[in-house]
Amino acid sequence: MKIFIGTNDTANVMFHFYKALNSLNYKVTALTFRSNKYFKDNNYYQHNLENTFLRWFPFAQKISTKKFELFFGIFRRIYVLLLLPYWIFKHDTFIFMTKSLLPSYIDLKIIKLFKKKIIWLFLGSEVRNTDAFLAEFTDVDRDNWLLEFKNDDIQNKLYLMRVVEKYADKIYSVPDQSSLAIKPYYLLNIPFTMEHIKVETNQRKIPVLLHAPTSTFIKGTYYFENAIEKLKEEHIHFHYKRIQGVSNDQLIKEIINADIILDECILQGPGLFGLESLAAGKIVLCRPTPGKSYPIIEVTPKTVYEKLKEIILDDKKRDKLAKLGRNSVSKFNDPKEIVKNMLFDINEVVVEPTFYYKYYFHIVQKSNNIKPKIKKLDKEILKSFLNSR
Repeated sequence: MKIFIGTNDTANVMFHFYKALNSLNYKVTALTFRSNKYFKDNNYYQHNLENTFLRWFPFAQKISTKKFELFFGIFRRIYVLLLLPYWIFKHDTFIFMTKSLLPSYIDLKIIKLFKKKIIWLFLGSEVRNTDAFLAEFTDVDRDNWLLEFKNDDIQNKLYLMRVVEKYADKIYSVPDQSSLAIKPYYLLNIPFTMEHIKVETNQRKIPVLLHAPTSTFIKGTYYFENAIEKLKEEHIHFHYKRIQGVSNDQLIKEIINADIILDECILQGPGLFGLESLAAGKIVLCRPTPGKSYPIIEVTPKTVYEKLKEIILDDKKRDKLAKLGRNSVSKFNDPKEIVKNMLFDINEVVVEPTFYYKYYFHIVQKSNNIKPKIKKLDKEILKSFLNSR
């Protein structure tokens, strides 16, 4: 089987899939629009379009960001259009992460016309709608959320969700980003290898707390640091460090030198930071993903303070819990096992969406603001799904 994989290497997911597929003797073509800024040394892609663009047109490094994006967008479309027929002819399965190759996802229709398989991974905010999320997860402060996500566009996210639901053979996602989903999806486990991470399970009596948010709001920094201030006022002993914008290599060093990791309390995890921390033998505070079982301290915005206080003071519990993390990552996040399941339907967990009935069909679709083409897709997908059952 020949596999094409692209286009967005969020959380180094594509890298781990690429390695696993190669180790299982699949022939793989990898394409990214841009390198992941936290993993600059990744050079496995056969097609890195931004690097190619800069190599062919070095003057582009000196133009404004607005002009760069314009010219890069044109270049990207031409590049893909020229090579897409060859890729379709040469590959059996296409695995996409967050984005496909062409605007409006028209390449998905073309790929399916040639009876190729499509697997799609949703990895975050590309389909997570603010209003739907807040209606479902009511313990998150609406005002704080909307400060950063006030321009959230439900039309674009609905369109992406519906087009993928129409054309993809399998969809992988998690509940907190699937409030608008109609079709069942497979529960996504992030592929992750940990050979590069040293395990250090010894817990200090006075622990070091580490928080490394890629986005302070998304990760719940406000709630974590409010809890930390309360604990300081109570003279609870600990050291706290927040880091941002560092390379992944530097982040791993910081994790190994910490005891307690403040991962995230708004969205469900653990994400990559949480997995790296579990692999290193650390205590991880995180909002859990339903259907996943990791040895974490489960928190929400309303429980961060009490849970953090409890685990700081209970160093015996920390010692016990720290020894469980690495094995859990090995069990749930082995890239080879995830790839096998993805391609052969082995031991899969299918999530049946339920929330959209309450929110989308009872509230959103009644609105005159939803575009007719999206409502048409709703009917097509529901009809197709119900007929297949």
